[in-house]
Amino acid sequence: METINLLKKIFSSTKRLWALFLLTFVFLEPLGAQTPTPNQKKELIRILFVLDASGSMFGRWGKETKWETAQKILANLSDSLSKLPNVETALRVYGHQYLLTEKNCNDTKLEVPFAKNNGAAIRKKLSDLTPRGITPITLSLEQAAYDFPSTPARNAIILITDGAESCFRNPCEASYQLQLRGISLKPLLVGIDLPEEARESYECIGKLFNSKTETQFKDHLERAIYRAMASATLQVELLDNNGRPTQTDLNMSFYDTQTGYCLKNYYHTLDKKGNPDSIDIDPTPLYNIVVHTIPPVRLDSVEIIPYQNNVIQISSPQGFLEFQLTGVDVPSNVKEKIKCIVKGGEYDQIINVQQLSTTEKYLAGKYDLEILTLPRILIRNTEIFHGKTTTIPIPTPGTLSVSKSDPTWGGLFIFENGWKVKKLYELKDDLKLENIALQPGKYRLIYRAKKAKSMHMTIDKEIEIISGQTLSIKL
Repeated sequence: METINLLKKIFSSTKRLWALFLLTFVFLEPLGAQTPTPNQKKELIRILFVLDASGSMFGRWGKETKWETAQKILANLSDSLSKLPNVETALRVYGHQYLLTEKNCNDTKLEVPFAKNNGAAIRKKLSDLTPRGITPITLSLEQAAYDFPSTPARNAIILITDGAESCFRNPCEASYQLQLRGISLKPLLVGIDLPEEARESYECIGKLFNSKTETQFKDHLERAIYRAMASATLQVELLDNNGRPTQTDLNMSFYDTQTGYCLKNYYHTLDKKGNPDSIDIDPTPLYNIVVHTIPPVRLDSVEIIPYQNNVIQISSPQGFLEFQLTGVDVPSNVKEKIKCIVKGGEYDQIINVQQLSTTEKYLAGKYDLEILTLPRILIRNTEIFHGKTTTIPIPTPGTLSVSKSDPTWGGLFIFENGWKVKKLYELKDDLKLENIALQPGKYRLIYRAKKAKSMHMTIDKEIEIISGQTLSIKL
């Protein structure tokens, strides 16, 4: 807590940016995270500034033009960033190569490529530029995808602008593709007195800081940089039926709420003291977290607070479901053929197919079971309790062995409620021998030789299958 208070004091001082960076990236690790060893390298961070140099930036803003304010503040902050060993910066500019009257929608260029200690290069380039043209923001975001080196790093884009897209294109789609392809974090936007319609159009791109004054612009740009570089840790507590974080060894998928893109996958672990493991996590996106229980559980729109050890809780109590044969055992090849369809959830959808003689974990709750024996066994509202095993006994099947001297039409039937005929199985007319696993009980074997030309040649025979025994019939 003392560290957080110290951060706040530093952030409110006149030299807050460099002091903050120095503290957070040289000395401070996220709360709850392990202290790195001297040999560990800090994550490489790349920040691409995408700067508006369109003609409207010559508009007055207090004592200076918008361009003079942006030029001065960005140059100073770039100098500060140059002092950080794990940071690379670059500058892309748009609207500066062609006159406003030319309305050139291709006016965007990477003016300073990525490098460490780039402050002087960015300052020099900014002093050489003059605002001229229109605002091709969408193209600039698309081209930004090619500005980042291919080597691993944490990539961030900070877009600085005073207006809306000029070229009748959708910057939201460009932002979405950057995130979907894993090239960059969600872009951060620092607006220079943006009009209302522009603010609304940028909501889908990323986090927006709209500045009304020069002082506010400086503060917002610092905050955007701070946000782009922020780190955090996360502990996920998977709660049992008693609200205790005892559940573990489950895969968790982290999705960006806006794009739906899967950013990370982890298998949950507990340490020797029974505490969930802490993971490093980027606090920029909102996350949808899916825990791959059967069926899955999810928690949407999870916000991560920078420079903290965040703790979230997801209820995921689990029990076990097993299927056991009763009576005489059968060969393994017969067991492998028997499976169970497990249905559950709001729409009673299929959530799993489980094999006989196995035990699997499920969320505590009620499920409908359809066991694929012949005939099928339906069991509704089977309840699975947290930490307990629900055992489903299944009578050991018997076997019907059918041999045929000639090709035959035929099938197995049962009578439901004493009168309704239901077909279970169609005999294979081209096989001379068939072995069919059946649940104990009485059946009707109805068949006719293929060469017989009269329906009167149909034979209807009642048979009985006994658990664990084989009934042989020659047709």
